[in-house]
Amino acid sequence: MVVKKEYKSIPSYLAEYSELINIGLICVNKLLHDAVKSNKTYNSSYIAQAVKWAIKDELRTKYNWYGVKQAQQKSEDEAGSVKEIAGGNIETEEISDELATERVFETILSFEDFPVEPVLTEQMSNDELAKLELRELQAAIKRAIVKLPPKHKKVMELRFYEGKRGNDVASELGVTPSRISHMIQDAIEKIRQTLSTEGFC
Repeated sequence: MVVKKEYKSIPSYLAEYSELINIGLICVNKLLHDAVKSNKTYNSSYIAQAVKWAIKDELRTKYNWYGVKQAQQKSEDEAGSVKEIAGGNIETEEISDELATERVFETILSFEDFPVEPVLTEQMSNDELAKLELRELQAAIKRAIVKLPPKHKKVMELRFYEGKRGNDVASELGVTPSRISHMIQDAIEKIRQTLSTEGFC
């Protein structure tokens, strides 16, 4: 019942009915495993709520990544306007790639903290491992941002933590939008280098 209700309330592109059933089964399996291990008992309403939470958590993750993919077209549209501002001296494909990279950073940094339960790596599902890796990547990016030069750090904080658009950041700092774009790309390159030394690239 819970799965059917959740399935009716979501856009069709997010998940198939069978996927939601699998998420529900995995959740119930974990609860049963936990119940046997620690002699707990769960009533049906708690199990239903746990399944609902598991589905919503999975859909939130999928929705964020779907948003990155859908942003590609928007990035290409924005690339055209950025090219006009820059006087047409920049390749549209290059701008589009830069905007797509920014979208990925936005998505990773916008994830809420995932709950961490003490569990062995061998016992984790692929989804749990992926979430753990994403969490580690998010933490590594935040550490790398802290190490940036002050001006770059300020730009990254305004752009990705406060969610301001490039033009708004430019107005606030009294520089041109193209300067902000260059600073963001420079900062991202520095972050990539830091991540590379930590084994992420």
